[in-house]
Amino acid sequence: MTDISDGGVEVRFDDLPLADYAVSMYHDENDDAKLNKGLFGVQKEGYVVSNNVTHAMRAPRFEEARFRFDTVLHTVTIKVHY
Repeated sequence: MTDISDGGVEVRFDDLPLADYAVSMYHDENDDAKLNKGLFGVQKEGYVVSNNVTHAMRAPRFEEARFRFDTVLHTVTIKVHY
């Protein structure tokens, strides 16, 4: 878990092998340790997947969200959807 500061979050992963990855996260707004969903499974809290992939009826597939981690210093910027 990482706290939000100044409207953003920075997470660092050290010593990752160079490969394909995907990132997902959610903003646990009510601090209940789960992504709350409403009618038909629609998320009620902010969420994001790398490449900013969203789908109304299913979770994004790895192939859609993946990115190539091919340098020692690699930054991925993603925006949370509410």
